[in-house]
Amino acid sequence: MSLRCLRCEPRCYTGRHNLEGSYPFTPECRALLDKSLFFQGAIYGTDPPLHTRFRTLVGQYFSPRRLDRLKPFILDTARELAAGLVASDGGDLVAEFASALSLRVTCHMIGIPSADQATVSEWNGSWLALRVAPHPGAAGEWRASADLVRSLPS
Repeated sequence: MSLRCLRCEPRCYTGRHNLEGSYPFTPECRALLDKSLFFQGAIYGTDPPLHTRFRTLVGQYFSPRRLDRLKPFILDTARELAAGLVASDGGDLVAEFASALSLRVTCHMIGIPSADQATVSEWNGSWLALRVAPHPGAAGEWRASADLVRSLPS
């Protein structure tokens, strides 16, 4: 099997099951997810040609020109996070720098205000937990985040 086959041919590799996680969802959780915009029709978990449309749409945000425009924000944020580590005599490099930097940059790119970034981080953690090891309260957490998203102005 060639690398090209793995990269480009759904018969060799498919992303259709990427959202299923390591363990099956509870029936209640699955019912909620099946109705959600995030899970239903998630084109990042599809095969070409639909996935190609998604890559084209998202790819424009990662062009060299767009990334050059983000460079000052990224560098300022990295300096701020590094200064926090220095001021506290160290810390968790992944949690306090790498994860925090990627969260802030991604939120900045898609227009999520700083005040809402902790909530987005919690949602992300809940989503990852759902995928890796669903727990009894997961459905309630998912419902709460879905209700909050529905309440946001369009």
